[in-house]
Amino acid sequence: MEADKQKSVRNKDKVFIQRLDFYWQYIAIYTIVLLIYSILKGTIARGTLTVVVYDPIVILLLIFILSSFLPLLVNFYKKRTIIVGLDYIIFKSRFREKKYSLTDIISISVARVKQIKVRRGTYRIIKVQVQKRRLPVRIRPSSFWNEHDLVESIGRLKKALNK
Repeated sequence: MEADKQKSVRNKDKVFIQRLDFYWQYIAIYTIVLLIYSILKGTIARGTLTVVVYDPIVILLLIFILSSFLPLLVNFYKKRTIIVGLDYIIFKSRFREKKYSLTDIISISVARVKQIKVRRGTYRIIKVQVQKRRLPVRIRPSSFWNEHDLVESIGRLKKALNK
């Protein structure tokens, strides 16, 4: 009986995985620009295409590609997720897992922060104040897939905390 109850509670858990698609977008754009620049800068002689590799702009674009690819690999390997249950929240990565239950959480606030260079004008920040921790845990929902469900799940957790 108790095992069935735990299974039904586990089914209500929501798992949110970190988004990594913007890294792929940057890598694709930088690679396209690199190819276009290399083709335009290169010369066609006797039916062969000569590409300039030691050009400073080519080197700069290669640095941009590598500086986008390395964080992609690191974040892909870390595999960060947030699991929100009925009375707890779990911050999980490949290396560690931290679970905060309602008894550990002091307050949850969902705020909108105005930024000048954000496509929608504002973005949300969720702050979870936890006991035995000086600074709150900050969650940027836009960094996770299905951000609206994440905000709703945290809102339900906040309502349960206020009761």
